[in-house]
Amino acid sequence: MRTSGPDAGAVARPGGIRRLVRDYRGQLDNRDGRAGSGAGARGHEGTKAVSEFKVVNPATNLIEREFTAATDAEIEQMLERSARAYQFWRTTAKDERTKVLRRVAELYKERIDDLAALITREMGKPTREAKGEILLVVSIYRYYAEQGPALLEDTS
Repeated sequence: MRTSGPDAGAVARPGGIRRLVRDYRGQLDNRDGRAGSGAGARGHEGTKAVSEFKVVNPATNLIEREFTAATDAEIEQMLERSARAYQFWRTTAKDERTKVLRRVAELYKERIDDLAALITREMGKPTREAKGEILLVVSIYRYYAEQGPALLEDTS
């Protein structure tokens, strides 16, 4: 696995993802002395944590959507599904991965208007910049579709 940074390889180790989530929650718990995220999570001195998240359109200051925080059980289920997906993906043939990455790039390109509108609503970016971001993502998917097999070659 080619990763970098202080947590490189953490995902591959048993309990690695869980440890990263726990550490992240701890960081949220400690920011500005407020309680952290997660339904039922406890902040400092047993205070109840934030249990919902809101997407606010920065241009209109209107709430676009609200989400309740995932419970510990839901997070555990997501982590288990993610671990299974990772195991499946890592054994998927390179040519099949290439097809998937190319298809994802096509889908982003086909849905550029909808995706740009979403970015504009959620982040306040002008539509032109949002489309530029999406085209950058498309180029990244295409790059890894083309160069990925060579990058995965065993160099030892």
